Amino acid sequence: MGDAKFYFYPADDGFLRTIDFGEPASDLQEEVVAETESSRTYSGGLSRVVYGKHREVRVVLERFADESLAAKLESMLAHLYNGHPVSFTADKANAWAGFTEPPVADNRTTLTNTGNIWSGYESVTTMADSEYLIVQSANPEYNYEKVRLSSSTATSVTLARGLYYEHNGDPVLIRHHRFHPFLYLPQDQIRRNPLTHDHGINWTFDITLAEAPEAYAAFAPDGWAEFQLNTETEGQGDNAGTLQQIYTEWRHSTIGPESHYGAGDPTIGRG
Repeated sequence: MGDAKFYFYPADDGFLRTIDFGEPASDLQEEVVAETESSRTYSGGLSRVVYGKHREVRVVLERFADESLAAKLESMLAHLYNGHPVSFTADKANAWAGFTEPPVADNRTTLTNTGNIWSGYESVTTMADSEYLIVQSANPEYNYEKVRLSSSTATSVTLARGLYYEHNGDPVLIRHHRFHPFLYLPQDQIRRNPLTHDHGINWTFDITLAEAPEAYAAFAPDGWAEFQLNTETEGQGDNAGTLQQIYTEWRHSTIGPESHYGAGDPTIGRG
């Protein structure tokens, strides 16, 4: 496995910053969290309402001695505490995610797609055969499955088996299973310090982040097409936007500038 890496934009209209671990993450754990209500009938039947699902991702880098890396990670925390998003990959050679058009029938093995929307991070256009992909539809359906890749081109993937589910929720995201293009710090992690040290000799970074599935729609082909993701590290090109800027503009165009949280531009953690 290659080096793990974070990508983020410290200012809403700023340019891309990256934090390269210089080594693989010590651990990467994922779980799907479902918001549900369940009830049982007198006869023992079960009824369940599913309001939505999302993934939570735990990234761990243990006992590293690079203080400059610790300083960069500590600086990124200010961005996360303010409710802004980051991207993360466990291997920068696999920073790949795109979209396929729904409906996607079950048992399909070939998926045409947009290509890598986040290709500006690492110029990744295809993935190695036998890597695993996540295919997931939007909430409230949020069908998801992990499938092995048989082969790929810049705009098509062929799977080693047919899909188990129909994927109808728009958009349908396809991504390398260890690349997470849009993560934020959830409320229950705000008061937890993810960066600790042993007498200033070794540091451990242990953070749990959550995806915002709604945000993917902003980057899909029918999302906020006025902007493309800015990949400049020393400026911002024409019609180029940050993760949070593209999401905010799309949200305003879809929901309006005022949500039930009040007026203004909510950060991703509040959306």
